[in-house]
Amino acid sequence: ERLRRLAFVDEVTKGRNRTSFELDAGAAVKAAPANAYALVSLDIQKFKVVNDQFGIESGNRVLAYVHDRIASRLDEDEYVARVSADLFSLLVKAGPHDVLEERLEDLAHAVNDDLDLGGRTYLLTMTAGVYVIDEPDLPMMQLQDRANVARKKIGRSAAGGRLCACRFYSDEDRLRLAEETELE
Repeated sequence: ERLRRLAFVDEVTKGRNRTSFELDAGAAVKAAPANAYALVSLDIQKFKVVNDQFGIESGNRVLAYVHDRIASRLDEDEYVARVSADLFSLLVKAGPHDVLEERLEDLAHAVNDDLDLGGRTYLLTMTAGVYVIDEPDLPMMQLQDRANVARKKIGRSAAGGRLCACRFYSDEDRLRLAEETELE
């Protein structure tokens, strides 16, 4: 049991870690048809401020809280894991872009609804890169890279008053990555 926890459980959130996520989410993707799932790379903006203002222990409690709030709103065959620092990976059922974007905004609102930092109010904003998995046979690392590429291309003013700024991986991103790989 101890070895299983070390291998598959995130010590901060007590939820899945990267390895567990990649195994289970990867199996779900492989078993489903193309465009059935979307991989989301979700980053909490300026999380360092939480650690600096409230302490590392409070920051870890917030990360566990974020994980639990997201996990409680996922369906049985959807997954979430903290993959590093304040970065989460989600595998959710795909749908129209506007529906996915609204779902991520709802998750961000759910995270902020009862967020308590020792009686002080703090608003967590997020960025989300989304890759609707049209090539389910790709390795999980490549799927995650595509979601990360989309997230990293979100501009500073992209939120537009929303708690979660969202960008979808596109064919333009795919071509740019192919060109960069060829150049390398």
